Amino acid sequence: MDYQQKIIEILQKNYNKISYYEKIITSLEYILELEETEQHQSYQELIQILIEEESTSQELIKAIKEIQQSSEERFEQTLELAKKIALKKIEIYKESAKEIYESINTHLEAILQEGKENQQQSY
Repeated sequence: MDYQQKIIEILQKNYNKISYYEKIITSLEYILELEETEQHQSYQELIQILIEEESTSQELIKAIKEIQQSSEERFEQTLELAKKIALKKIEIYKESAKEIYESINTHLEAILQEGKENQQQSY
C-alpha cells in the first residue's frame, strides 16, 4: 500500500509540470505553423483600405507605400526571429519534459522493485 501512495505522489507532483510543458510546446508549434501569407494578406488589405480611403492625397499614398515596404521587411525579420526563438523554446521544453518522464520512470521502477521485495519477504 505504501509504494502505491509513493507512485501517486510522484505522478501528481510531476503531472502539472508536464502538462504545462505540453501546453507551451503546443502554443509554440501553433505560432510556427501560422501562414505568412494569411498575415501578409490581412496586412495588405489594411494598407489597401487606407490607400483607397485617402486616394485624393498622392503624398499620403506615397508615405503609406513607404511605410508598407519597411513594415513588411520588419515583419519578416520579426517573424524569422520569433520562429527561431519558438524552435529553441520547444527543444528546451521537450528536453525538460523528457527529463521529468525519465525521473518518474526511475522512481516508479525503484518503488515497484521495493514492492516486489516486500512481497517476497512476506511469503
